Amino acid sequence: MMKKWPAAVLISIALAVGSYYVYETYFSYSMTREGFPIPNKAVLKEAKKNGNGTTFTYSLKGIREWEGLSNRYERQFHIHGWNLVEEQSIGVVYVYQKQDGTELIVHPYINEISYVLYPTGREKESHSGAQQRSLRAPLRLLLHASFESPSRY
Repeated sequence: MMKKWPAAVLISIALAVGSYYVYETYFSYSMTREGFPIPNKAVLKEAKKNGNGTTFTYSLKGIREWEGLSNRYERQFHIHGWNLVEEQSIGVVYVYQKQDGTELIVHPYINEISYVLYPTGREKESHSGAQQRSLRAPLRLLLHASFESPSRY
């Protein structure tokens, strides 16, 4: 009975260290200069202007397109003022919007994640302006997903 006690302590320490490593590797987030959260382990691969938006592509080992975003990551967007626009989000392509009208399209791939940011300089916009933007967003989303997605194969 006495000999099992040190083994239990060592196993507990190993589990604690392993849990901390997994937390820091996969569940820790930071904010970009542009104001959206990214996983700490994401590395900027490319930033490219496209029309009135900017596409940011990050390398992120372990992310898979078919799994989508984790609930924890989705909560990070909400915490930082990004609201999911469900009627514009399709499959694993997520559309987020801030109060000022700034839109962010998030699309995970295999070991990569892409963000397309459509900023706005206006603090408030009219209801008709917001309605027109919401009608254009699905078209932009489809064009982005079809033509501007990084090559995978």
